[in-house]
Amino acid sequence: MFSENKTHDAEQSLKKAKQDHDNGKTNGKAGESDVIDVEFEEFCKAIEFNLSIEQMVEILEANDQDSSGPDPVVVTKCEDMLFYGS
Repeated sequence: MFSENKTHDAEQSLKKAKQDHDNGKTNGKAGESDVIDVEFEEFCKAIEFNLSIEQMVEILEANDQDSSGPDPVVVTKCEDMLFYGS
């Protein structure tokens, strides 16, 4: 499994992205789906920055998800699973 510090760093990065979003860095006129899209993009950037492919595979396997495929597929599966749930 990945280290506690790496997990903590990833969580902090995700919280910061959420705080930045909540502090008005997105257009206040955006519809709900636009807000979700922005949150998902920020979330994906934080995951890719903080987790290695091996860690993403471990997360998928720990949640009984398919971890096969090339790296970009693993990244997408992990992002979707973490953002939307398993």
